[in-house]
Amino acid sequence: MDSKETYDDILSRYKFPVFKPENGIQSRILPEIKDKASLRDNSSNLVVRKLNKDTVDNDALFDYFSKIGDVVCCKVSKTMKGDEKLVSSVSNGYGYVKFKTVE
Repeated sequence: MDSKETYDDILSRYKFPVFKPENGIQSRILPEIKDKASLRDNSSNLVVRKLNKDTVDNDALFDYFSKIGDVVCCKVSKTMKGDEKLVSSVSNGYGYVKFKTVE
């Protein structure tokens, strides 16, 4: 990002901005977590298993769990496949959700 304003603008427009560079590997931008101690606190983390590999992505996981509480970030685990010319990702069937609070 070229400035904090650009970063804030992207975060305000998208839940999970996704950029696809030339190699096809997706990257996400997440809000900066200033309280580093909260990163080490696993009490508000959730591991979700047995996800539908074809239909559940980061957005679907976020939409579902945001009904329960404030989600800081979430990610569906994926495995990268391919070579230098074609790269793809395949869901592993599980993901992670981090809530703002333990409740």
